[in-house]
Amino acid sequence: MNLVNHYPSGLTRMIGTLAVWLVCVLFAAGSASAQNSGTVNGVVLDEAEHLPMPGVTVAVMKGGKIVTGTSTNLDGEFSLSVPSGAKLRFSYIGYASQEVAPVFGKSMEVVMKEESEMM
Repeated sequence: MNLVNHYPSGLTRMIGTLAVWLVCVLFAAGSASAQNSGTVNGVVLDEAEHLPMPGVTVAVMKGGKIVTGTSTNLDGEFSLSVPSGAKLRFSYIGYASQEVAPVFGKSMEVVMKEESEMM
């Protein structure tokens, strides 16, 4: 029994097109999630003089908790593995902490701003 012959040819073509479209969407979603994790690297700079900042703490945050972290080297550079859905928190004494989304595939540039609190 051939069920395809019972439907108009336009409907059969539309179902086939829909199936191909659905496979493409699922493949694209899988590829996008794979790109949301991996190694992130960059440099941290001082806002005032735009100089590299050594010793800045770079924490990987997921679900409000620190997963892992590192600190910048003498040239203000950092590199670490970041899981999908995580953010990066940059902190240094005397500077405002900031939390940013990781950038995969190219170097990040993070500019730290001095805190303006008076003692």
